[in-house]
Amino acid sequence: MSRHLHATDAQSIIEEIQSVIGGFDRVRIQHRWREANMCADHLANLGISSDYHRVILAEPPPDMRLKLFADVMGTKLPRVTLLWGKSAVENVWNISGELCSGNAIDDTTQTEAYNPFIKCVCTNGTCHITALRVYALDIVGDIPEELWTLIHLTNLNLGQNYLTGTLPPAIGNLTDMQYLSLGINSLSGELPKELGNLTELLVLGLGTNNFLGSLPSELGNLLKLEQLYLDSSGFSGQIPPTFANLKNLITVWASDMNLTGRIPDFIGNWSKLTTLRFQGNSFKCPIPSSFSNLTSLTELRISEISNGSSSLAFIRNMKSLTVLVLRNNNISDSIPSNIGEFQNLTQLDLSFNNITGQIPETLFNLSSLQYLFLGDNKLNGTIPTQIGSTLRIIDLSYNSLSGSLPSWVNQQNLQLFTFQLSNPLCFLEYSVLHVLLVF
Repeated sequence: MSRHLHATDAQSIIEEIQSVIGGFDRVRIQHRWREANMCADHLANLGISSDYHRVILAEPPPDMRLKLFADVMGTKLPRVTLLWGKSAVENVWNISGELCSGNAIDDTTQTEAYNPFIKCVCTNGTCHITALRVYALDIVGDIPEELWTLIHLTNLNLGQNYLTGTLPPAIGNLTDMQYLSLGINSLSGELPKELGNLTELLVLGLGTNNFLGSLPSELGNLLKLEQLYLDSSGFSGQIPPTFANLKNLITVWASDMNLTGRIPDFIGNWSKLTTLRFQGNSFKCPIPSSFSNLTSLTELRISEISNGSSSLAFIRNMKSLTVLVLRNNNISDSIPSNIGEFQNLTQLDLSFNNITGQIPETLFNLSSLQYLFLGDNKLNGTIPTQIGSTLRIIDLSYNSLSGSLPSWVNQQNLQLFTFQLSNPLCFLEYSVLHVLLVF
């Protein structure tokens, strides 16, 4: 078809259609919406609403530019949503069937208000999709390749579905991306190095997937990154040295993978960290002494470190901690004498180590402590005689403690369960307190 359609050409086409229709006794013509045909939809609706058999417009309708944009995007977002069975119907999406309409272009609309959700930014009649949320909707299958052409996306959340397949290098086209969440799916394959092109990223969520291989060194280019979620994602190998550049990190979840080697010393320079989870990997001792610089930490979880031994000296100034889990790390040390200064601590787990010495009296009187696990160590001496009112669970099993049970064992509502006398296990319980002791 030629680029320009003259009125005489249109007349001949109309006459041919009339001739074909004239061969039938009864004809019903129904316009059907199809993907990437919003302009045709709009023109058909104009025709239906007109009193004339033929309408020739001198210029495009006022809102045709937006329809053209939607048609250009028609092989992208509509195909994505149709493949996922999430067409843009009212009361489901925040749009009324058309892209970049309704709440999608309302700056006051909150992303969490709709699921699925689309956000557009329109300037001078040109609209760009900037946010897409299809979260926890049981979507199955690969991510359509058209998604990676939405280069103006700043926020993409496809988390908690059943997405499969690999992430292509084309993901590196989304250079405006700030929030990328693909966690809790079944994505596989190696992570493309092009992910390092997304230098505006603030949040990256890839946890609970089936990825393979090591973390690309190019992720060290994400200098603005604040939150990194990699738990149970399948990655293995050592943490790349380029990660030393990620000094804006605040939250890091990197548990239950097969990360190897030593925990890098440079993590001690991530001074903005408030949460660090390194449980269930294959790291080797020791825990870096540089961690003593991480005084903003409120949650630190490290476990299952093999070979060698570690010290507890690095925690002495981490007095903002609310959760400290250092389980099964070959720690050979005593509990710091200033532990009584950790007044924000609600959970402390130092079990399955080689911790020696006595239990400080101040530990049992921390004003916020609820859960205390010191089992399977080499602690000696007596059990502290005073106990804080917040404690709920205490585990002192498999140590070398001596002396008699403290007086708080007999406080009101306390129940003592003694198993076989030949078994030195005692389980003490009163309302909200559980104590496990092995002498």
